[in-house]
Amino acid sequence: MLGAGKEWDVVQVLDTITPGASHYSEQSRLANTIQRDGTTWGSAPAEENSLAHSNSSMTCYTCHTSWTPSCFGCHLSMTANRKMLMLHNEGLTTRNWTEYNFQVLRDDMFMLGRDGTVTGNRIAPVRSACAVIVSSQNQQRDWLYYQQQPVSAEGFSGQAFSTFVPHTVRARESKRYVDCHVSAQKDNNAWLATVLLQGTNFVNHLGRYAWVALGRAGFEAIVVAEREEPPAIFGSHLQKLAYPADYAAFVAAGRELTTADHHPAENALDIQVRGEYAYVALGTAGFRVYDIANIDNTDLSERIITAPVSPLG
Repeated sequence: MLGAGKEWDVVQVLDTITPGASHYSEQSRLANTIQRDGTTWGSAPAEENSLAHSNSSMTCYTCHTSWTPSCFGCHLSMTANRKMLMLHNEGLTTRNWTEYNFQVLRDDMFMLGRDGTVTGNRIAPVRSACAVIVSSQNQQRDWLYYQQQPVSAEGFSGQAFSTFVPHTVRARESKRYVDCHVSAQKDNNAWLATVLLQGTNFVNHLGRYAWVALGRAGFEAIVVAEREEPPAIFGSHLQKLAYPADYAAFVAAGRELTTADHHPAENALDIQVRGEYAYVALGTAGFRVYDIANIDNTDLSERIITAPVSPLG
C-alpha cells in the first residue's frame, strides 16, 4: 500500500505440489499427499480422509511454523511506594511499580494438541500462554507474597496451555518427519514427549523454595534461589553470570544449602505447593492444607501456618 507497483506472490498449496510449477517443492508434495499407509504419495486421493495430513484434521501452520513463543513463568513483581513511569503508553506515573520479568520466555520448543470445537478440533501448535507468577512488596519492603501462582476462586490454575496461530508461518520452512513422529533410529523419544505435551522437565521454574516432606519431622521450604531478579538457582550458570560473588561463595562453601523454614507435621509423606497453600499427605493422620502465603515475609515469625487460630479456640 505504500510503494507503487510493488507486489508479492501469494503462494498456494497447489503451486507447491504441481510438478513444473515455479514454486514446486517435492517436500511439500510428499507432506501434502502422503497417505495413511505411509508409503503412497504423489497425487491427492479422491477421499480426503485417506490422507495422513488432511485439512480437516490438521491446520496448515502445524507444519509451516518456523518457531513458536512459549512463556512458562513471567514474574509480575509489584513494589509499593516506588514512583515510576508506567510501562506502556498511558503517559502516567504510578507508586505501585510492577516489573515484567520474563523468566522462561522460550522459542526452542514445539508442542501440538487439538484445537477447539469452533475450529474443528484440528491438530495445531500449543503454547503456555498465561503462566504468570506474582509478588507484592509493601512500603516497608516486606514481601506480602512472593512468586505465588495465581489460582481462581473455583480452583483453576493460572498456568494455562492453549492452541494458537504462531504468526511465524513460512512457505519454505516446515517441520520434518522426525519432528512429529518416531525416527527410524528411535532417538527422538524425549523430543516427542514434549511435542505430545507429556513433559520432560524441559522448562522448569523452580522458584525460590524447594518443598520437602520429612515424614514425622514435618516438612521444610528450602531456599534454593536468589530473592532478587533474576532469581537464579544457587550454583547455576545463571547465578555465575548474574551474581558472581554469591556463586563463588556458594561453591567455596561446598555447594550446600543452609537456609530453610521448617514446620511440624504428624507424618508428612508427600507435599504439593499450589498458590498460597501447601497440600500435605499425612498418611494415617489424613490430609492437611497449610497456609504458606507469607513464606518470604520477614515480618512474620511463623511463615508456615497450620491454622490462623489456636486449637483451643
